[in-house]
Amino acid sequence: MLLAVVLAGGAATRLPGKLATVAKHGEKLLRHVVRVASLVADEVVVVARGYDPRWGLHRYVTVYDDPFFYGKCAGPLAGILSALGESRAWRVLVLSGDYGLVTPMVIEALVEAHRGRDTATILWCNGLIEPLLTVTSRSTLERVKTLCRTSPGLKPRPTLVHRLAETLLLLPISHLAVDPVLLASINTPWDLVTPRPKARAACRMEPRVHKPPLASLPFGRLGEPNVLLAEARYWLEHNVNHLALHAALDAEALGATGAEALAREARGRLGLERLHQGSVARKGH
Repeated sequence: MLLAVVLAGGAATRLPGKLATVAKHGEKLLRHVVRVASLVADEVVVVARGYDPRWGLHRYVTVYDDPFFYGKCAGPLAGILSALGESRAWRVLVLSGDYGLVTPMVIEALVEAHRGRDTATILWCNGLIEPLLTVTSRSTLERVKTLCRTSPGLKPRPTLVHRLAETLLLLPISHLAVDPVLLASINTPWDLVTPRPKARAACRMEPRVHKPPLASLPFGRLGEPNVLLAEARYWLEHNVNHLALHAALDAEALGATGAEALAREARGRLGLERLHQGSVARKGH
């Protein structure tokens, strides 16, 4: 059984009217995402911090307000885990409401690629992945939930799902045989007018199954700086720069020597280093 968790809480806050009321080609963006999910999944839950009846999605919506989810495990992870408690499904499609152009073909390709794997997502040419367009297992999400409770030093980002997976299939964007614009995040009015791919999509990559370095480790070791440094190096070696950056940032937060250099390398590969430098300059440090 496949559960689709559509994340609408806090999404597209820079759009006038937000996701639930903004339309593209006559269909409201959030309604489009829910419709696409319902064509592929056995069950659909929309998670939001509040619900407006005008959305017309009352059959799907779960409102989460458990203080636990606003603590160590807030944001998108909170929504995913709260929806998990409402279902008995063992496979979970995570889908952000920002994907206002997504099609059933994209979702079906990812779901098919996930068969026999623990977790699957899409990989761009620069090593960026799609944390909020992912198929994963209930067991991995339960592991993430336990980590949120124990808080061993890893920041609760959505990429924890991929870093803690037993196996991770990365499906290159070029293998989807669809226009990469369909994976654009619709966050601003400009995105509606001229949606753009997140990164370069034309490159020679093959699907690959990884055994994430953290997968087999006990929770007590996940907060060890050397473990996180080794994880960052692994993902850099395999050009999964998104996960490398998050591992390096976690190591840097723990004061690990060499973590800053690894984070800088990952940002450079992702094309984010210039943005990071500008952010640091604005903060004055």
